[in-house]
Amino acid sequence: MSIKITFGRPKGDPIFLGPFNRLVFVGSQLRTDEAGSAIASHEDHSWRVQGERYSRLDILGPLVVVMSKPNGQRVFGPFTSFSCVDGVAYTENRVFAFVDNEQADWYCLEDGHHWKTMETREKA
Repeated sequence: MSIKITFGRPKGDPIFLGPFNRLVFVGSQLRTDEAGSAIASHEDHSWRVQGERYSRLDILGPLVVVMSKPNGQRVFGPFTSFSCVDGVAYTENRVFAFVDNEQADWYCLEDGHHWKTMETREKA
């Protein structure tokens, strides 16, 4: 249980959340599990957390990214870093996936598929 998130912005202090066992990106929401309530949501090009807006989130690894949909899942990584800016997810400072608001899922550039959820977990 060591996944910690930093939400940052150009002006103002960052906010730190965690530790968590895992974090699940369901469309534009960030949750601690798929069915749980959102701890952050991506709206109008920023992350809304506890009533404040932040331009990015960062998670330090080592971690893996699990892409899931009803008929399966795929694990990517391990990675030393994960970040998300304006609906685009990065691993190791490379574009990994982006939220597809029209389909309410994530499109993964690593494999060219749409996935219902994107999850970060501590590397086992």
